[in-house]
Amino acid sequence: MTTLATLAADLDALFDTCGHFSPVRLVVEASHVPAADGVEALAAAIGAHGPREGWLWGDGGPRRLSTGAALALPGRLFAAELALADGASLHVDHEDEGPGAPAGWRLVRYAEAAGEPTHLAERVVHVSTLKDGTGRFATGLVYRRYWRADAGGPASAVAARFLGFEGLEGV
Repeated sequence: MTTLATLAADLDALFDTCGHFSPVRLVVEASHVPAADGVEALAAAIGAHGPREGWLWGDGGPRRLSTGAALALPGRLFAAELALADGASLHVDHEDEGPGAPAGWRLVRYAEAAGEPTHLAERVVHVSTLKDGTGRFATGLVYRRYWRADAGGPASAVAARFLGFEGLEGV
């Protein structure tokens, strides 16, 4: 099979698993690491969450954190999305100084919990442009997208969290 035919077959398999909604309870917790604390404090804060795999965007562009790899942050980290060992997700964004907020990084932990559902969730897969250590494309980026409808209003997507990589292994 040609590379394009293989890619098409892999994409068809990935997209066949998308689009099913389920009611869930989404819990969101945010914290902040001040820039003055340095990248070491940021690495410690991220490490305390137990990252399993994900992507980091910093000096030099995006790169993949593979399962089992040590967390090594670039000199400047602009953003990251990490799947955690406990099944939750951690999103990291750089924040410039603003009114009442010091410069630093915002860490947001997303997790599903037992209890009354707050959202509808669906699985979404995006094609990755990240390459792994062998030069192959890393895989599909798997997310869980959350929808909510206010009383009498239409449903809208309000959050998404990174779940990990899958598929497209041979590309």
